[in-house]
Amino acid sequence: MYSAIKTETALLFIGMIALVLTGSLGTGEAVIADRIVARVNNDIITLSELKETTAEVLARMEDNLQEEKDLAQKVQEIEKQVLDKLVENRLIIFHAKNMGIAVTEEEITKMIEDVKKQNSVDDLQFQRLLKKEDLTQEDYRKKIKEQLLVSRTFQL
Repeated sequence: MYSAIKTETALLFIGMIALVLTGSLGTGEAVIADRIVARVNNDIITLSELKETTAEVLARMEDNLQEEKDLAQKVQEIEKQVLDKLVENRLIIFHAKNMGIAVTEEEITKMIEDVKKQNSVDDLQFQRLLKKEDLTQEDYRKKIKEQLLVSRTFQL
């Protein structure tokens, strides 16, 4: 009984966060599917990318946010921090590429294999985890590549 109530509460909370993120609180306004929220050199950060990354952060912070009095304001603060971090990462990646820092497909594959080994998951379990996170293997490989570029840039 308690776990069912806890699950319902968690689902309700996640639904509220989704409404805050999408701005779908019944305003009757037209919804913009996607737009550019930042430009970093020749790269862009879209609203959908910002919302997706913010949702990932909020999901990790779920327990802390349940006691937040002004949830909408806190979500906006977190979204601003996420945007700042996305811009910072894009700048670091741009700098890494200008410095000639590169990541090979083999290095990405090795990193993914290391992640699977550390988490004791096989290929099928890994694919399920990606699907649960709404990530394609290509998206995940891109994230790993970006993480490796950022890491290497700071190692120099």
